[in-house]
Amino acid sequence: DKYRLATGHLYLTGTQALTRLPMLQKQRDAAHGLNTACFISGYRGSPLGNLDKSLWEAKQYLQDNHIHFQPGVNEELAATAVWGSQQTSLFPGARYDGVFAMWYGKGPGVDRCGDVFKHGNSAGVSPHGGVLLLAAARATRFRPLVTLMGLYALCFAPTLALVNALAFAHIPNPEVHYFRVRVWGAISWVLVGGALTVWRRSGRWRVKGADCLILAGVFSLIMGVYCFFLPHTPPAHKAGAVVPFVQALSMLKDLNVLIFLVLAFVVSTQLQFYFLGTARYLEDIGTPHAAIPALMSIAQLAQVVAMALILPVTFPRLGYQWTLALATGLWLLMFLIYARLRQRNLVVASMALHGLAFAFFFDAAFIYVNRVAPPEIRGSAQALYTTVTLGLGLFVGTRITGAVMDRFRREGGFQWRTIYLVPCLLLAVCALAFIFFFKG
Repeated sequence: DKYRLATGHLYLTGTQALTRLPMLQKQRDAAHGLNTACFISGYRGSPLGNLDKSLWEAKQYLQDNHIHFQPGVNEELAATAVWGSQQTSLFPGARYDGVFAMWYGKGPGVDRCGDVFKHGNSAGVSPHGGVLLLAAARATRFRPLVTLMGLYALCFAPTLALVNALAFAHIPNPEVHYFRVRVWGAISWVLVGGALTVWRRSGRWRVKGADCLILAGVFSLIMGVYCFFLPHTPPAHKAGAVVPFVQALSMLKDLNVLIFLVLAFVVSTQLQFYFLGTARYLEDIGTPHAAIPALMSIAQLAQVVAMALILPVTFPRLGYQWTLALATGLWLLMFLIYARLRQRNLVVASMALHGLAFAFFFDAAFIYVNRVAPPEIRGSAQALYTTVTLGLGLFVGTRITGAVMDRFRREGGFQWRTIYLVPCLLLAVCALAFIFFFKG
């Protein structure tokens, strides 16, 4: 039943779920009129070694779904074969519309496969294909860890814009109803933060330094399977038209949109002072390490309140301009509290301002982009905004935050008051700019 049951409840191990996953993809492709196949390869010495056994046991089911499993002699050969599977549509006489693939290996194997990944990423995948990379959270060296995190980010980043494009395509009157859909993301964040704290405090199944990675991996697999059940939403782009993302760049001709993106970029660079500095700051003022994930969930609780109760009422009255300015001001107030006060209770309570600001700023921004973009490129417009803020903004912000923290670090620790005055200055400028120059 674990490979045949189409409806109802199903109980699977992790490796059985990975075995079922390509079958679901094949069936989903067939439902959309696509004749696809799958290629799976990896190294038998991987921590996911039981995956081989699960795939062999399901041999007949794999064949019925045009799925070919061929273990590699090592990770490099397996990865190269997976790369090759994405080139089948380049030649005449191809039997399939596309081939999607799965590769698995261990941390050192990921390190050795860097060249294959680089060239495979540059070449891209077939139009109806794709590659899923699986690796265990056992990296013990810097380079494999960075490679793994980079690959994870590469897979995760496109979903940020796709979520909004999917939501706006199906939600009527998003200025009213979008907040009540988005709120569930914040609720899940709160629950995960609480779960991590409970796990750490329980002292059971300890995974030194990798508990966050394992938790993220498990939930990523769950979300990946869930995506197969989302409503079919084809892109609005018309064949033969200019590439949508290029069309989205043309929106910068609108001075208002340009001002909005520039200010959003600057604001997003300052958020890294919160994301990268808060946990260390809390420890320095006496907060137990195990309690930090739950305490930082206060921001998400505030975000839930903002999206469920406050924004549906205030947003229609304040509009884009004042909602964005107010959000920037809330971040400014939080960093002022960080800079001027060291009482732990007040600092912890001030994190609620981050949750309020995050909901006000990003939800209003997502809706604004959806409103000003032409219907046929709204998905690419969301991608442009996400690239500017959560991509370039956070990347540059990481550099700025790291440089500032290094500059004001002494043997006795960080000079937090001076560090947090830096975002205060830039956020004050942005808040005033939203008020006087942005006409949303």
